[in-house]
Amino acid sequence: MRWFLFLVALTSASAQRKPEPGCQWAPWESDELGLKMMVQKCEGSSAREFKVLNNKVRMVLPGQETVLGSVVVEVWDKSGRQNIQEAINRRFYPKMTSRQQMGCDVVDGSEAFPPGDGSKQVFQIVPNAIYKGEAEKLRESEPGADVCGLYGISDLARYFEYHPGETKTRFLFIRLGTDKPMFDQHSIELAGK
Repeated sequence: MRWFLFLVALTSASAQRKPEPGCQWAPWESDELGLKMMVQKCEGSSAREFKVLNNKVRMVLPGQETVLGSVVVEVWDKSGRQNIQEAINRRFYPKMTSRQQMGCDVVDGSEAFPPGDGSKQVFQIVPNAIYKGEAEKLRESEPGADVCGLYGISDLARYFEYHPGETKTRFLFIRLGTDKPMFDQHSIELAGK
């Protein structure tokens, strides 16, 4: 019954995008992370599996070791009292250079990555007005440069997502990559922990 309700709730989100040829949408769940989402189950060379290692969901080839997979979703903890933008700052700014720390801000990212659900919030770390010109020059001279650290804006589609209606103590970092993702980012749900 639980999976049936999950499927019913996610049908509309998954219907937004057709699965790749030879694939179909199927529910996937990690009890360890308290995360549910729809993924594409495929045959042949398109087949992929989703596995958990620590706080990360990785997409791997069938039979491949989890550590070799591409990270698609990360689940991070925060204090229930902590503002989400403050939580992102405290967790990820220490990993940046001092220039990036001064020149990058956590901002609403819902225009670039519409959450598909009004109860979800999207954020990105982007260059601020002071650093923007310098960051653009850096990206021109070094394509793919992480101008705002490993979790900042990039040529790859990636962003933070917060589901305060589901849990106030966890948030996500979602990596869509450059191709169509093999999971439905709009279907992601977090169990309240």
